[in-house]
Amino acid sequence: MPSSPTHWLEETFTTKRQVEELLRPELENGTLHPRDYELSAAFLPGYHRYYPFLYAGAMAPIPYARSFIRPPKSPRSFAIWTTFFSLGGFMTGQAKRFGAHVDFRRSLQDPQGFAQAMENVNVKLGGLNPVGFNMRQSDPIWGRRSGGKQAQADDTTPQTEGDWVVKSMDDTNPTPPSAKQPQAAPPDKDTSTRWGQIRSAANTAPPSSWEAIRQTNAKAQMQSMKPSSDRAAAPTAAGDDGAPVDDRAGEQARFDALLEAERKMASGSGGGAWT
Repeated sequence: MPSSPTHWLEETFTTKRQVEELLRPELENGTLHPRDYELSAAFLPGYHRYYPFLYAGAMAPIPYARSFIRPPKSPRSFAIWTTFFSLGGFMTGQAKRFGAHVDFRRSLQDPQGFAQAMENVNVKLGGLNPVGFNMRQSDPIWGRRSGGKQAQADDTTPQTEGDWVVKSMDDTNPTPPSAKQPQAAPPDKDTSTRWGQIRSAANTAPPSSWEAIRQTNAKAQMQSMKPSSDRAAAPTAAGDDGAPVDDRAGEQARFDALLEAERKMASGSGGGAWT
């Protein structure tokens, strides 16, 4: 069995006729894409498999040509240089060969379908183990058998229903940007000016002891002045002959009484605070 998918491809599809005989059924059943079938028929039986030997043969005569310009010191030196250039040409050919496979893989229209078609051909030819095509990672090009098995295990792993639900909710109902950040409340017109800030601070501040004393004295004075003001206002409701009398005088008297009470309250509270 070949040690890599690259070797397997080159040993299985040696001629264009073999490519057509083995891949035509995969094309007809829909596993292999038509464009990939044409690419496979043109590339797989190509001369890229001979690149290492061709480059090695092309570079091996370099020491011989150099010997006409500068003769080697010894036959051993000539053999060393010939071996060095041959190995260099062979490695260059291997790099070109791998590069050709990489370009072929990148040009595939349906890489997964191509890998499945190759596995089907392997089974048809009597292969007991999968070739190991891995279209996700290349080691160095097509992937090893372990990588191919791992990729097949990843592909056949079922996805739970919860993952589908979360994905569909994220895709169909994205959170609008405006809903993520709360909008700031508009500034109050009263607090936008200096006087509004002063009034707001005065309303929220706790009452002082002076204010509490003043309110207590005011309530006491109002309670003491209320009966007298009511008695003063009662006789002015009507005249001696029963005719209606203008109530302006009574209202004026009550107003004067309230002013007097306020003045006494202010003078009394002020004196008590300083004594």
